Amino acid sequence: MPNLNEIREVFQRAMQSGWGTNPEKSTIVDLPGSKMILYQEDWYRVVDCWFTNPFGDHSWGFIMIWERTGEVWNPVWVMQFGGWYVERAIPVVKSALTDLLKNRQFYGGRGAPAYTMNGMRYRNLVRENHFHRFRGREEVTDIGTGELLGFHEYSGMVLFEVD
Repeated sequence: MPNLNEIREVFQRAMQSGWGTNPEKSTIVDLPGSKMILYQEDWYRVVDCWFTNPFGDHSWGFIMIWERTGEVWNPVWVMQFGGWYVERAIPVVKSALTDLLKNRQFYGGRGAPAYTMNGMRYRNLVRENHFHRFRGREEVTDIGTGELLGFHEYSGMVLFEVD
């Protein structure tokens, strides 16, 4: 049976080595337009994969964690996210994510409840916040005008029974 606390720790390490360090990104050949960050430990594999296209600001992606049992890799945790951000809001989102990861906190798998940078406000509106089941919406607005500069809806869960 997968260990929820171990999986949470793997998620934290993977995200810290991912968005926190500007890692090498690759693509999945059979999924055109994909970008991927792979993190692997002895018994765990984490894939952070997202998609964009040149025709707009929209994106969609997922993070999956697999646990190895013998020679078999079993999916144990998943998160999906999607929405849009204008280009100038993306550094705010990355900064909010990285800031929360430094504190090793899980807040819907995204950034802190509130974060301000360069005249923009990031908010993470979590509706359910358990590592085994979560959902919410993050958004960035211009502080001066109140204009919405983008958002992502997200949700996730473990793929096994939790006591």
